Amino acid sequence: MIGDTLPILHDEAHEPDLSAEDGLSDVPQIQLVNSIIVQASEEGASDINFLPQKEALVARIRVDGMLREVERIPRQHASRVVTRIKVLAKLDVAEHRLPQDGRFSIRDELSRVVS
Repeated sequence: MIGDTLPILHDEAHEPDLSAEDGLSDVPQIQLVNSIIVQASEEGASDINFLPQKEALVARIRVDGMLREVERIPRQHASRVVTRIKVLAKLDVAEHRLPQDGRFSIRDELSRVVS
């Protein structure tokens, strides 16, 4: 997933539930991904970009055409974070060699679609 961008788009057919009752919502990496998504939405970001680097996975958001770093995720947590993103975007979790492009929408507390 080198430099993959996940646009935040309106697509009601593929809306993930960020507060899933699967018993995993308290896992730190899932909370981290959820907080990055919520922050991006609150700031009006058009997309979220995850860039793997030697020592960390860098999360960036694009607001008004400018990419801004919001989080540096230690390399040892990167695979769990990437898996969470792939699950939300309904991508092939087993694919590691080929780039994948995915997207998803979320609903806010008032059940409005955040795009």
